[in-house]
Amino acid sequence: QYEKLATFSVDSVDEITDPSVDSENDINSATVALSGNGKVVAYLPPNSGYIRIFKKDTNNNWTFIRNMGVGSNIWYYKIFRMNYDGSRIFGTDYSHNYSSGKVRVHDTDTGNIIYDKSGPLYTRYGWSGAISGDGTAFVYTVDDKGIFYKGVNFGKAYDDGLGKFDLVDINYDGTIFAGARVGVYSSDPVDIVVIKYNNNSFTQLGSNILLPNASSGIKFSDDGYTLAF
Repeated sequence: QYEKLATFSVDSVDEITDPSVDSENDINSATVALSGNGKVVAYLPPNSGYIRIFKKDTNNNWTFIRNMGVGSNIWYYKIFRMNYDGSRIFGTDYSHNYSSGKVRVHDTDTGNIIYDKSGPLYTRYGWSGAISGDGTAFVYTVDDKGIFYKGVNFGKAYDDGLGKFDLVDINYDGTIFAGARVGVYSSDPVDIVVIKYNNNSFTQLGSNILLPNASSGIKFSDDGYTLAF
């Protein structure tokens, strides 16, 4: 049997055939990511310990590039995202090691893990997370400690003291990010905060966006000045 992944455009559907694994169940439950330019696909079969990378060549054929190890005790990434050109994979598993959480960034060109962070027990690092389109920055939730922002030479948690964030997103160049609180408990605020990063500091853009009801997702435009929720 062959593993098959499918990508589609308006005009066609492409199938990526992978003969390396012979279980249909693996592909049915695998975590999949696609680059923003549509030329790189990654998938993580559960409990396999590796990510498989495919790239579209100059003839528009999908070619297997490499396996990338995800390390020990990672069953799968609950959040599995790729930047625009497919050079970075951002993965989180908030249930890792008694809900301490695990956040990683993989370099698909070298196969190396270039960021690897675990939280203290029960803190659920990476409940939500996102990577910028250019791959230079990423954000993830850090339970009751707010949002952790990591740029090229800078890493710091943002916390406004009003409660933990449940959802995050970041714009294309990694300079603007947002966090949403969805009101899990009746006493929790239901709002969105938009933050700009500049010169190793944070500045809130505008006031908190108060929501009448809990949001199930937030998404930035590339420039970071339009937000859907």
